[in-house]
Amino acid sequence: MYEIWNDLSKAHQQLWGLLERATADPKSPFRTIILASTGADDVFSRIVILRKVQKQGAIMICHTDTRSEKIEQIKASPKVALLCWDPRKQLQVRIQAEAEVHYQDELADQEWLRLGERSRKNYSSQLEPGRFVDSFQEGIDAYRLVHGTEVDSRMWKAHFAVIMLRLTSIEWLWLDRTGHRRALYTRESNWEGRWMVP
Repeated sequence: MYEIWNDLSKAHQQLWGLLERATADPKSPFRTIILASTGADDVFSRIVILRKVQKQGAIMICHTDTRSEKIEQIKASPKVALLCWDPRKQLQVRIQAEAEVHYQDELADQEWLRLGERSRKNYSSQLEPGRFVDSFQEGIDAYRLVHGTEVDSRMWKAHFAVIMLRLTSIEWLWLDRTGHRRALYTRESNWEGRWMVP
């Protein structure tokens, strides 16, 4: 394992392997990642679920509600940052990307079909995410629709969007008692790695 982080090429392969496995393993620490975007006057971050990874093209995909604030933030400023942390491996991965929102198009349709019923219900709320309510119960009740019908599923799909992330850089930092390692890969350099001071 140590040898991987001493070799730029092997480390790059390992990173993509970890990201790809995260899309299938709910227990992977890289499955839930932080996505940061900018608004008019501030920076916003939130946890998103990594749904798909394509090393060819350096693309990552996650899902969101069309009524979420991050949709307008990304449309106004598509440059975003992502952060992954694996506490067991002591590995941090920072990613820069350009985000695209896909809604009611071929990609969104494909991703919707991949979702199970339980995941689809995350888009069933009658109220938009982030809206103020008088009690926590009102927030829970917003999801209590008559589930399980084709009509319901079409209604939920209207709230579903895909965020496609075209990576522009990947930077990793591995913490180790023998000496920390840090490196950067960029799309501009055709993903050739360069060592950095940790």
